[in-house]
Amino acid sequence: MEKTNFEEIINRKLKGKNLEKEDIDAVISAYVNEKLPENIMISFLTAIFKNGMSDEEIYHLTKAMQNSGITLDLSELGSVADKHSTGGVSDSTTFLIVPIVASLGVKMLKMSGKSLGFTGGTADKILCFKGLKNNLEIEQAIEITKQTNGCFITQSDLLAPADKKMYALRDKVGLIESIPLIASSILSKKLASGSDIIILDVKFGAGAFIKNKNEAGVLAKIMVDILKKEGKKACAVLSSMEQPLGDFVGDELEVMESISILKGLKKNKLFKLSEFLSALIIERAKGVSFNQAKKQVHESISSGKALTKFKAIVKAQGGSLVLFNKDLDIFKKVLIKAETNGFVQKINTEKLGLLTRQFKQKYAGFSGIENKAGIGKLITKDSQLVKLYFEPKHFKKIDKIEIKNMITSYAECFEILKIKVLTKLKLIESVIE
Repeated sequence: MEKTNFEEIINRKLKGKNLEKEDIDAVISAYVNEKLPENIMISFLTAIFKNGMSDEEIYHLTKAMQNSGITLDLSELGSVADKHSTGGVSDSTTFLIVPIVASLGVKMLKMSGKSLGFTGGTADKILCFKGLKNNLEIEQAIEITKQTNGCFITQSDLLAPADKKMYALRDKVGLIESIPLIASSILSKKLASGSDIIILDVKFGAGAFIKNKNEAGVLAKIMVDILKKEGKKACAVLSSMEQPLGDFVGDELEVMESISILKGLKKNKLFKLSEFLSALIIERAKGVSFNQAKKQVHESISSGKALTKFKAIVKAQGGSLVLFNKDLDIFKKVLIKAETNGFVQKINTEKLGLLTRQFKQKYAGFSGIENKAGIGKLITKDSQLVKLYFEPKHFKKIDKIEIKNMITSYAECFEILKIKVLTKLKLIESVIE
């Protein structure tokens, strides 16, 4: 196809007209095979960003991106479940869901990505277990899944390579927040990953990529419809990300928090959402009611089966089990206190995530934070807002002025008002079938 034809395709989309499957296939194929200049692809993505796509166009774009690489055949494993989150701050549900589901006899080969923007990435967090290998060949991952029912691996370059290339370009030119482009990016990888049960956690709010609840609902519905069209057992959960999901932000601290939940030591928002998503998987995998599935999830945690399974998976992937017994007491802590009385009205959750990533890159030994003040909480002067965690041997090397700057930056993330004007936030908004 000549360049002029590509320009004609782009012009049609710029005029708000729908593209045919052949048009979309031609653009994606040419770009992946380096036969389409970057500036032309930017124009194509910009046209979609400005004018959107019909549901049919999004489906064709998703399939074109999926078919740019291989699709895994997991048939030898039988039924396999997967979960995807659109990303949020302190979102470590994967470290609860995989061992819970695996301990209940349901296989879960979890392919995850690295950190993106202000969110942490599962592929980065799992490497907190020293020695663990997650860049496994698919044959190795399948063998580990056969042994333990669970495995954590990074996204393969062979799966939906068009998405990797397109996402880098979108990130470069500021074309991230587009429902058609987000949906096709997520689903091309999920469909290529080969699972037959797929649960989506679509987040909205201050700490999510999609701020608006209605837009998140539109995205969720589009994705569920495509997954079902492809024969998958799928649903999506709309969940709030107005504040960090867990109590900790920072890779190692988040993994340690997940372990403490599996030990039965705490029940917070992270626990509640993980329990809910796990039950949705068990419901579909075993054909039981949601309430029955939820009881099985409870039993998995209370009996210690999920914790034992998590250790087995980590060990099978070559990881050290030391983190399972690491204590928060070993960290050097700096408290950030409120300077006024009132109620927490808002939390700039995105900024909390960004600050933590930036400070971790800048200061060796900075592990992250513990959020002590949820939205709606009554705060008195000198109440704790945030607790900073440092590895002791590195802490003394950080200048006191820099610590003070960190304290100021984090404190600015909290809006405190004298009068309580918010009702209680709803963590799980709805389920889209």
